[in-house]
Amino acid sequence: MAFIHLYSGNLRIQLNKKDEEVFAGIFADLNITFDQISTLPNILDVIHNDICEIHLTSFGFQDKAQKTSMIKALFEETISEEFQDYFIIATDESKSHLYTSIASTSNLRSFSFRIHPINSIFTAEALAICQAIDDLSVLDSNLLILTESFSVLKALKNLCIKSPKVILRLAHKISMRAKFNKKSLFGKLEGKVVTELWGNDKLRRGLKMAF
Repeated sequence: MAFIHLYSGNLRIQLNKKDEEVFAGIFADLNITFDQISTLPNILDVIHNDICEIHLTSFGFQDKAQKTSMIKALFEETISEEFQDYFIIATDESKSHLYTSIASTSNLRSFSFRIHPINSIFTAEALAICQAIDDLSVLDSNLLILTESFSVLKALKNLCIKSPKVILRLAHKISMRAKFNKKSLFGKLEGKVVTELWGNDKLRRGLKMAF
């Protein structure tokens, strides 16, 4: 019987001799050789190399004990010193009893959508990032995505085969960007200062429009 062995983030399929013979027969009937088989990208590898970095507490502006004015100053300083060559996107989400909305903005354009209210806030946060990568990212620059969601970034940091489908979907989008040799970085923003930081006034307006 074929089995999947997981270790160090790598996905490997091993076949015993009997299964190898069965597959060889099937491929022969289909006139296919083993060297004609293309492997799918291993999305579990995205957090084990330099194509994706997740920063939960790496920077001074991520210290929620700081005053809002200090966080804003540290944020602007970090962006100018560390991420001048990065294309920056900020995401946000909102949920009520009737509606769930997602929004995202960059210095080029923005979007806001209403999604089905059955979606949890966790799913909405992850979908906002997925949609931002699809709609707002550019292929010729490294990407920095700023989000309030600690839970989504933590789930992405702990990516495994049993991760929620929306997290696996996000990992797949990151792996697709890696084909262009571009990094995807994610930074956590504190909710209490999100309206003070880059772009989030647009996000709030976008979410209100979606509602």
